[in-house]
Amino acid sequence: LLRPGRLGQKYFVPSPSANERHSILKALIRSQRKPVSCTVDLDAFARRAECNNLSGADLASLVDEAAKEGLEESLELLENGALSISSLCAVSSLELLHFEQALSKIKPSVLEQ
Repeated sequence: LLRPGRLGQKYFVPSPSANERHSILKALIRSQRKPVSCTVDLDAFARRAECNNLSGADLASLVDEAAKEGLEESLELLENGALSISSLCAVSSLELLHFEQALSKIKPSVLEQ
């Protein structure tokens, strides 16, 4: 990522490493209080090749999109009668599938350089 500074200088800001992406994902999930299933391996997810060029903002969009996918799934189950309102909280955690669906929709906002 190249960004112009106050004096017209450009600074190179590299994309986060896999470890940094993992830390960013954990921080975003914790700060937004998104429940994530204990079966989701965020470290392995952050190491995927598809995540290589995602910025911190892209990762924030990914977490939001995963939450949206999870909510849509829960609402569909609720509408179909497969889920009751009382059990909604018990099954509303984000699964790996939700992150994968979100990843298919989120594209890097910066070019690799």
